[in-house]
Amino acid sequence: MRTRRLCREAGVHGLACDLVTCAPEDQVAIDYLLGRVLVVEDIDSALSLARRCDNNLRIVTLSGELVLP
Repeated sequence: MRTRRLCREAGVHGLACDLVTCAPEDQVAIDYLLGRVLVVEDIDSALSLARRCDNNLRIVTLSGELVLP
């Protein structure tokens, strides 16, 4: 699934780079570092998305659990 489409799934909060605030001069670095990290509600949401996505996103829950599909 495409990354932006995943952001509309239930339990997904969004890409980490879109959820943080930074100075404009730091935005490129933030996008690079956090642009492939998807923040989700819980481990069940993370595992469900990991089974369906075919890209190399890192999925992290609000409690800090990390899933690497």
